[in-house]
Amino acid sequence: MATTDFNNIMLAQGMKENQLQQLLAASWFDASIPFTEWKQTFVGAFASKYPDRLHVIRYIAEALQVTVPSWKNLTKVNIATVRSYLLSKMSENSAKVYLSCLSSIMSDFAEEGVLPGKNYDNSFRVKGTPSQHIALTEEEIERIHQYKPWSITESDVKTMFLIECYMGARSCDVEELTEDNIQDGYVVYVSKKTHTESRVPIHRNLLQYLNQPIHKQHSRSTYNDTIKRICRNVGITDMVKLFVAGRWVEKPKYELVGSHTARRSFCTNLAKRDVPIAVIAALANHRNQQTTSRYICIDTARLDDNTLAFFR
Repeated sequence: MATTDFNNIMLAQGMKENQLQQLLAASWFDASIPFTEWKQTFVGAFASKYPDRLHVIRYIAEALQVTVPSWKNLTKVNIATVRSYLLSKMSENSAKVYLSCLSSIMSDFAEEGVLPGKNYDNSFRVKGTPSQHIALTEEEIERIHQYKPWSITESDVKTMFLIECYMGARSCDVEELTEDNIQDGYVVYVSKKTHTESRVPIHRNLLQYLNQPIHKQHSRSTYNDTIKRICRNVGITDMVKLFVAGRWVEKPKYELVGSHTARRSFCTNLAKRDVPIAVIAALANHRNQQTTSRYICIDTARLDDNTLAFFR
């Protein structure tokens, strides 16, 4: 298949331009075989399912010292090697997420006869390290809303971030929203991740951002750097002390803001308004309430008067 045809197919299936360029630069696409056959290879299957985590393929290639990882490389011994390599490069929590992606792909192809072994369950186990996270208050989100972007990148990131703050949708779903998703005062969409419908009331500030064009697709690192800069510029600079990846860190709050902060802020601000966690889970399109509870960040140093009254 010609590279141009491959590009068009992958873009049509939702892969972003920067992700596609990363895939091609690493020589992970084999133009000598049909596209449908390439999608059955390990790299093709992984890239199709997790286009935003192509770096995991690179980690696997580095761990196993191969250029293009294949199904035959995924022996139990090699999985243990990948696990050790990931743990040497990142926190236990990040390694756990990446191994979960690998496990999911292998589970999808378990009956296809391409794996060199069986019963891999124990190979992927990593004990996660408890970590705390921050959420932005409604007042801090309002500061971002009032902020005047200095560039197209700042405009795009501000728009994406605030849509997530106001409706709790994942970024992959936000990118697909159009006016057709607005129905009788709600934003209605089907999540790409859970394949279930969400109906979220329209926040008073939301429509202006839904109608705002996204000029360019940005990498996660660019997104995170940009939203940190915006938060710093609007004065979200209080010092915050958190337990992260097994150790205490103390930083200005803006340095702890990232791509997941918007959804955490959505869930946390609803919880502060005493919205039941079952309702928050439905609005955030979580599969279960346990996931939602991890998105709620309560600062016990700033409890409201009603809570403090219990202790008086």
